[in-house]
Amino acid sequence: MRSSARCAVPALVLAFSLSGMLPGLSHAQAQAPARTLDPSEPGPAHRSERTAYRLSLWSTMAPIFLGVAFTPESGEGGASMMLASAGLLIGPAVGHFYGGDSGRALRGVGVRFGVAMASGLALSLLALDQMDGGGSDDFNRNAATLGAASFLALTYLVATDIGAARATARAHNERMLARHVAVRPHADPTGGYGLAFSARF
Repeated sequence: MRSSARCAVPALVLAFSLSGMLPGLSHAQAQAPARTLDPSEPGPAHRSERTAYRLSLWSTMAPIFLGVAFTPESGEGGASMMLASAGLLIGPAVGHFYGGDSGRALRGVGVRFGVAMASGLALSLLALDQMDGGGSDDFNRNAATLGAASFLALTYLVATDIGAARATARAHNERMLARHVAVRPHADPTGGYGLAFSARF
């Protein structure tokens, strides 16, 4: 069991690394008379996209690596597997908490937890069926299929949430920018009309 868990780690590393290449949202910019305002520009409430991504990535990968590394040879390391499970379920949400979107963070945790619980329940039902006289070959085949499907589903959900941490930080910065920039009609004393930009710092 330990060897299979270790074999899954390289696949997780590849999937989470590729998540950083997921397409992001474009930066919105607004211009003031004497200064160009950019949501990526540091400010009092600025959130770094890179930091958000790294927080989600390493909050996921570090517990998984530690959990797998410290699993006993017998495969009965309950505490280490709980640590790895916490990384999978909670880790990707850390960047979204940092980016100011706790709703997105909690939804991601809930979806991943639901998938994990549904997989565990289905596997338990398969085990009960096998104990009641079901064929061991059928049980092994069904359990392997369920395990592969659960692994792929969780990997996709985790990688997607990690990759979206950049967009969460960017959206936060754009909201902060919108609160400090206003555009209004302007009438010039000479009779001209136009738009006036005002910014608060």
